[in-house]
Amino acid sequence: MQPDNNRREDFELRSLLEEWEAPRTPASLEARVLDSIETPRSSWWRFLLTGYIRVPVPVACALALFVTGGIWKLTSSALPQPCSANQIAASQVHVKPASDRCGHLVSGGC
Repeated sequence: MQPDNNRREDFELRSLLEEWEAPRTPASLEARVLDSIETPRSSWWRFLLTGYIRVPVPVACALALFVTGGIWKLTSSALPQPCSANQIAASQVHVKPASDRCGHLVSGGC
């Protein structure tokens, strides 16, 4: 193709484009689009069941670590605590009744 042919084709395409009109959109399309838009939820419990909240991954990981640490802290406090030095020294001096002994498996530890 020659440069003059390109210019002539560009001119023809531009004039054709100026004459062209976009087809009208049907009224049913507008109704379908408007019907597809969600209406606000009527109650908060429905949002809890079907809604979602976007959370960045670092925030979700930090939250998971805090929850895991909190659960670990709660469960570790339920375990028997180690005997203090005063309890060990007192047990060497006299024998405690069975009801006063701590729950450690090591005999003579408390």
